[in-house]
Amino acid sequence: MEFHEKLVELRRGNHMTQAGLASALGVTRQTVYKWETGQSYPEAMTLFAMRNLFSVPTDILLDNTVTLAEYKESLESETVPTECNAVPGTAAAKQEENPAPTAEAAPAPVKEETATETPRATAEPEKKKKGLFSRLFNR
Repeated sequence: MEFHEKLVELRRGNHMTQAGLASALGVTRQTVYKWETGQSYPEAMTLFAMRNLFSVPTDILLDNTVTLAEYKESLESETVPTECNAVPGTAAAKQEENPAPTAEAAPAPVKEETATETPRATAEPEKKKKGLFSRLFNR
């Protein structure tokens, strides 16, 4: 199912007109018409607004191999990961694998360092060799 077909189905399923959808997304009705006829595609920020408006992940909107009916069925069986679930390899999945430490966890002991006395120099310090730059300006 193509993006433009999904958009028509989502709009009609939510009892919206093209003008109503355009108003909700901040675009013109003609722009929505072009999306629904496959003449153009929305910008990324508009796709995110559609995702929030229709409660459908953007990958489902853009994936031509998945229909909205299949997506709705997968929600019932919870087999398809959505943007709310942790997708392997994402930050959310890593956070689930390594949860933040709780307040009950004891902090690791801190190693105390003792102050040691540095040996004093007994020999006279070497004279610094002046470079060309310092010779030019320190005359």
